[in-house]
Amino acid sequence: MEFFKVIPEAGWDQRSHDMSFPPSLYSRLHRTIPPEVTLMDINGMKWQVKAVVRESDNQILLDRGWPTFYDAHYLRGSDYLVFRLVNDWTFQVSVFCDCGIEVVDFLSDRSH
Repeated sequence: MEFFKVIPEAGWDQRSHDMSFPPSLYSRLHRTIPPEVTLMDINGMKWQVKAVVRESDNQILLDRGWPTFYDAHYLRGSDYLVFRLVNDWTFQVSVFCDCGIEVVDFLSDRSH
């Protein structure tokens, strides 16, 4: 299973908000997703992130730990994130800049 999310443009601080799964995944995952999932980047680094199932509006959110992942990858408005479930609730997360190229050096200025 995989899905993508786009970081909103500047002016909205995604870092301070939960990252939500696409609404259509709620029915597939809400009964089986554990309280914590692992996010793994292209370099093999891993982050434990709290997964919150919110039944009131049928959402699954990444909560505690998400801001740390966000900051570690210097995410920006218009970045695309591709989440791929690889095993045991570990999601490999690929980051693409707005030009479509995958980011592998998160400390770089991303000039292509």
